Amino acid sequence: MITHPASADVEVVATPHFTVGIEHNERGTFVRIVGALDAQGVPAFRRRLLALLSLPLEQITVDTTGAIFVCWSGIDVLDEVAAAARERQNDMLLNGSSYARGASRTSSGAAQGSPAPTG
Repeated sequence: MITHPASADVEVVATPHFTVGIEHNERGTFVRIVGALDAQGVPAFRRRLLALLSLPLEQITVDTTGAIFVCWSGIDVLDEVAAAARERQNDMLLNGSSYARGASRTSSGAAQGSPAPTG
């Protein structure tokens, strides 16, 4: 895993199969997944997301629009981080994935955005 700051407000975590960009700004913290999050990359992804929760944040948005694959253990990490965010009274939003079924989900489980396509 390679971790390096791309700028003062953006951090990039990369493995051969996926990249995670983490951006902090006035609207919150945004985590963007690009590529295939497979079982090899999940431990580093989990550590980084849980470390974010130790910061004074109100909201974390995880964008999986660029993810071509997220393994089951990666989905388990998203569920674990959502539960940890809920315990800390933070929101975690999930955007842009079939996992989210066309909607953003907060850590409380409430869907935001458009309903899932049917059919």
